[in-house]
Amino acid sequence: MDAIDLILAKRDGGRLGDDQIDWFIQSYTRGEVGDEQAAALLMAILFRGLDPDELVRWTEQMIASGERIDLGELGRPGPRPHGRHPRQDGVDRRMAGGPVPRGGRGGAARRRRCDPRRGSGSRPC
Repeated sequence: MDAIDLILAKRDGGRLGDDQIDWFIQSYTRGEVGDEQAAALLMAILFRGLDPDELVRWTEQMIASGERIDLGELGRPGPRPHGRHPRQDGVDRRMAGGPVPRGGRGGAARRRRCDPRRGSGSRPC
């Protein structure tokens, strides 16, 4: 089997068989298929999509290709104490990577009004 055959088949709208998906995932994780060929196949998949059977097989192979960790001993998180706001537990949204709310109109709106290429609008920049 060859990665180029899989790329061309998917590019042309074909369906990847289970053995082809198995071969690709296993070969890529062993380093036998280059990043460039993997990127080309993923681009063909992006444009053509995967049917439900292909997606299930792809997902199963991705799961089987890596190390699995049992997180059962960690237990499930319990409910928050009554009346506590999520930001009261010491996690700032900026540290957690979430959006930081801003008051009024954001800076992007001001920048658009003051873009010299678009004219200054009603206010000077």
